[in-house]
Amino acid sequence: MVIYVKKQKVPLPWKWLAVEALVDLNFSSKSDVWSYGVTCWEIFELGKPPWPDYKVFSAEFVDDVKNGARMGKPTFCNEEMHLFFTILHHECDYTIINYT
Repeated sequence: MVIYVKKQKVPLPWKWLAVEALVDLNFSSKSDVWSYGVTCWEIFELGKPPWPDYKVFSAEFVDDVKNGARMGKPTFCNEEMHLFFTILHHECDYTIINYT
């Protein structure tokens, strides 16, 4: 697996970043899957911004995500798709599913 480590100071879309990207600025196909899940959440919320309780980037946001905080079930999402999102956003499941 190829991992990209960000070294330049440019703004990042923090609400779409996986735990390892938020903490270590490490990006891989696994962190891409996380971002895809956030995008899917937006689609099933008809364009609402993700993580609505967080208006600005903060250490609190990083800590909450590291400690397992996840967005709730999107309004227009059935249970089957919600389970899919849950698997995408559960970092332990990275070892279960082959994303490549």
